[in-house]
Amino acid sequence: MLDSIDRALSFALAKSESLSLVAVRIGGIALFFAALMVVVDVVLRRFSSVTLGGADEISSYAFAVSISWGLSLALLRRSHIRVDFLYVLLPLKARAILDAVDSLSLAVLAFLLTRWGGMTVMESWRFGATSNSNIVVPLWLPQGIWVVGFAFFLVVCILIFLKCVVLLLQGKDQEAHQVFGILSVQEEAEVESKEALQAL
Repeated sequence: MLDSIDRALSFALAKSESLSLVAVRIGGIALFFAALMVVVDVVLRRFSSVTLGGADEISSYAFAVSISWGLSLALLRRSHIRVDFLYVLLPLKARAILDAVDSLSLAVLAFLLTRWGGMTVMESWRFGATSNSNIVVPLWLPQGIWVVGFAFFLVVCILIFLKCVVLLLQGKDQEAHQVFGILSVQEEAEVESKEALQAL
């Protein structure tokens, strides 16, 4: 029973990572073009009276959306910063249990972000709020994409928590630690080497 649940969770996490990677790449492209718009706008203002209009607004949307969608990939790649000066001194079992507790607490945070963000979207929708700029963007649209990123982050947090719990119940403490545990110095070096090779 636990083995089949474990396989299902592994499949869901693998698909989540693939989707997160696509979202991060799209977010990176959006940030690049937003930054390019800002540069062009600054140059146009410097040498003429022409302005693109809304470049700073679009860049803020791109930044917010790329952050909310980037949280999931950072979580799956174990890139979030955690204070570990006591954590590293604990035995493996205790660290694996703390990892499960950490993933659950992060799920609570993701739930609150999703809930509060969802309330913001609903208010913007109800009042027909638009941006105070030349492009007049309905605020529910960028806010909605932003909140969906938080909702996806919540789903990933729950999947990781369940995966940690299942592995702990199976007595696979090392594997549970590898799902959400803090990267060791050696693991960080391996990740950096892998990313450097992929960049070539």
